[in-house]
Amino acid sequence: MSENEECNNLVFSIIIPVYNTEKYVENCVASVLQQAFPVEAYEILLIDDGSVDASGALCDQLAQQYEQVRVFHQSNQGLSMARNKGISKAKGSYILFLDSDDALATDAFLPLYEIIKQHSYDIIVTDMNIITSTTQSYCRHSHQRLYEEMDGRTFLLQELKHHSMHMAAVMNVYRRAFLLENALTFKSGILHEDEQFTPRAFLKAASIIAIDHCYYRYMIRENSITTNKKLYKNVKDLYETLTELSLIYQKEEAPLRSYLMESLLEKYLYMYAKAGVYQSAYDGIRNKQFVKGKAKSLKNKAKVCLFTISDRMYCKIHPHKEG
Repeated sequence: MSENEECNNLVFSIIIPVYNTEKYVENCVASVLQQAFPVEAYEILLIDDGSVDASGALCDQLAQQYEQVRVFHQSNQGLSMARNKGISKAKGSYILFLDSDDALATDAFLPLYEIIKQHSYDIIVTDMNIITSTTQSYCRHSHQRLYEEMDGRTFLLQELKHHSMHMAAVMNVYRRAFLLENALTFKSGILHEDEQFTPRAFLKAASIIAIDHCYYRYMIRENSITTNKKLYKNVKDLYETLTELSLIYQKEEAPLRSYLMESLLEKYLYMYAKAGVYQSAYDGIRNKQFVKGKAKSLKNKAKVCLFTISDRMYCKIHPHKEG
């Protein structure tokens, strides 16, 4: 670690944006407080994003009860701005993002700390436990080079080749100085903020390590923020993000550039079919030019060919419906 970071007793800053999650925020914070880790070595930042339920008052109560909890209230500006506020206020050497309706596993910090003691990595990559009311599953990276240091571009290339690159920001632990030095923040006012943030972070990272550790418990509920997002804004924001990333990816060298571009193609086609973008309501998002030159595999080249002939037919053949 750098001299400044070694002088900082705070190892972790856990940034928790809070918006109308009065049912869950106490359990979320409790999952952090239960860690077998010195309380003086971490802080919890609750960013109340203009909640209109009892969430804000609960945050204040938790801050009064526990020294390691700090609260910041702001007008409703969205998840991105809440996380950015947390980044600007954090004091720990490493930052973890935690949504207020999710939780940490009981052994979250110690395996991460053992890695941090060895080297000051820009990003530590982990896995995620996905929990519904009836099932559990896992979101994993390829694990082809576990516990081996590499730069962000090498990691992206590895994961894209194995179709195992996940963009959820909560799956990664970030060195705070790395985020600040590279002015890495979440884009305001959009959904799919992780899709826009995560690849930019990896392209900047000089040192990354992927570890076999599943500390994040992602809770999928019927009425969660994720499942209630309006479809049109979802599609519009994702399209704008993919377009923005396309300009960034063009500057990369082969072969990474081709894998990055194909990943954008796959996300665009998935979005297009799932939302039925061929319909007139999405005229501003229908862009057949976007798919050109991005296919790498024969399978995707065939998809692009069909899509170019008839986007409606493509959506009928590849409906991408859930369930």
